[in-house]
Amino acid sequence: MHQRIRVALATAAAAALTGGLLTAGAGPASAAGAAEAYDFNGDGYRDLVVGVPGGTANGFKAAGFLTVIPGSKTGLKPTERSIVSQSTGSVPGASETGDHFGARWSSTDLNRDGRADLIVSAPGEAGSNGVRHGRITILWGSASGLTTGTPLPPLAADIRGLGNGGLFPADVNGDGATDLVTMNVGGDGDQQTVTVTSGPFKPGTPAPVAHEVFRDYLLEPHGTVGDFDGDGITDLALDEIGYQRGTPSGLTPEPSWPVTDVNASAYASGDFDHDGYDDIAFGAADATTGPAVKGGFVRVVYGGPTGPSRTAYFSQASAGVPGTDENGDLFGYSVSAADVNGDGYADLAVGAPYEDIDSVANAGSVTLLYGSANGITGKGAAFHQGTAGVSGSNETNDQFGGAVWLRDINGDGRADLFTSATNEDNGNGRVWNLRGTASGLTTSGSITVDATSLKLPPPVSGLSFGSGLGR
Repeated sequence: MHQRIRVALATAAAAALTGGLLTAGAGPASAAGAAEAYDFNGDGYRDLVVGVPGGTANGFKAAGFLTVIPGSKTGLKPTERSIVSQSTGSVPGASETGDHFGARWSSTDLNRDGRADLIVSAPGEAGSNGVRHGRITILWGSASGLTTGTPLPPLAADIRGLGNGGLFPADVNGDGATDLVTMNVGGDGDQQTVTVTSGPFKPGTPAPVAHEVFRDYLLEPHGTVGDFDGDGITDLALDEIGYQRGTPSGLTPEPSWPVTDVNASAYASGDFDHDGYDDIAFGAADATTGPAVKGGFVRVVYGGPTGPSRTAYFSQASAGVPGTDENGDLFGYSVSAADVNGDGYADLAVGAPYEDIDSVANAGSVTLLYGSANGITGKGAAFHQGTAGVSGSNETNDQFGGAVWLRDINGDGRADLFTSATNEDNGNGRVWNLRGTASGLTTSGSITVDATSLKLPPPVSGLSFGSGLGR
């Protein structure tokens, strides 16, 4: 039986929620065709989504909600933030205790109308039998932002926690329509399942029923999607199991390529060597196998014409990587991939939320490792609350780097870094934004947001704001 152990960061606590539909700021019209993920109103700028699945909505504890902050040419626009829950007028369902709406989410332009859509999981949603089967809802983008919603049909009676392990839009059969791949809890509480809902999806049209493609015993499934063999069909990398190849018939039910068990904490995919094949980064923060390191490592597996092949390992013991490898750093707890400096190579952000900074225990840090023609290298830069230009200060158990997300928010062609200190201010949480430039990340002009500055409805204490930043 496959099992893995993961050290949990602080969980989100209660917060109240009221408000109307999500909207995004105005800006230049987007080009014809599909929008970039997270560009909900098609203005050419991605928006930031922060989930608060433990938040209180309409008086129901842990019903959950999402906060959306529009992007623009000048970056984030916190004063135009919006919030959404299952109590928002056009969102299907209703807020209920323990729904955990916003536990997982992802984005793509499902109907290719030039405005991105948001796919949201509420893994604690209960059915009529009281069992928490979970629910996945598509929120459709429009000129005014996210508006109406379409729920996915419930799955088999023995599947629970729909989407709790992962939620990925991907064309896994190569028919040109985006499908939805979800990872869920199986029948006995230890089994995990992979299900696929086949596209296309359209507003006002009921979504098709998902079908199960894989089931096994995993305590916490993790994975990512990408075209790892360059055949034009998206594949799935599944923690501890292997790579399930996309084919004209969909994902293979058994692993297509083997994988060494690394007990990954997080996954990301990107083309780190710019060879046209997607590569995979496994964040093995608390791994019990792999290289002999103390504080965690990242394993990078490179794609190729026959699928995933060569492998490289990076830790704070690797040449050039900033920091020192120490017990319990959890280097690799969070990972995200995108091109920060605009050189055509995807770069990799790695969170180490239990990194000690000087004498401050568990202050946390984020390391950016650069891509190159040879892939990820040891060349990089580290950031924490003691870095000049980063607001705040290193404090015990802040856990800076608990989540990371690399995406271009201001439309300059370079990905920006978003990271959180989930235990900042005694568990309230905070999110930082550092801009990407031709020379890498800069702290100049960096900003930070939290529940108080965003004026989220009270109470705002103990939210662990930023514990999730999307994929």
